[in-house]
Amino acid sequence: MEIRIRKASTHCLACGTKFEHLDKHFSCLNPPDDQELVREDYCQACWDSGRASDVEKTYSFWVSKYFDPSAVSEPDEAEFTPLRSIFYGAADKEERAEEAVAYLAAHLLRRQKVFRHVRAFEDTERDSAVTTFADRFSGRLVEVPDPGFSADELDEARRELVQRLERTEDERDDT
Repeated sequence: MEIRIRKASTHCLACGTKFEHLDKHFSCLNPPDDQELVREDYCQACWDSGRASDVEKTYSFWVSKYFDPSAVSEPDEAEFTPLRSIFYGAADKEERAEEAVAYLAAHLLRRQKVFRHVRAFEDTERDSAVTTFADRFSGRLVEVPDPGFSADELDEARRELVQRLERTEDERDDT
């Protein structure tokens, strides 16, 4: 027997009430019907008004939270603008210290899902690894070199990045 269980429903099976984002709901699997376990999802009210007493007849049951992807808001571009500005300012310069700042800023922006990793490759002309990112807000592709920064260089770049972010924050507070 192949076990296939459909994904969670968007509404209560008994009353038809649409689940709201992060609403608690109850799911149960009933014995196989034509070789497939039947999943049923119920709101709190319907579960409490009788479905909970039918638990002995079910194969399995559990409590979940409904996750509505459309309810998750997109991050505000302004929230990431200071770090993006620092990145683009440092990326335009050719000094090694600025490259290290741009490298750290790019990876922070990737962790924050502002930059999306596209590819990584070895650039023999520059004798460094290069990572290509796509900026989610502008659609711009950027290449970030990593010529094998030392721990000291990265630590100094981290301090410089923090100072620039603090200055940017202070400037925003003054306005």
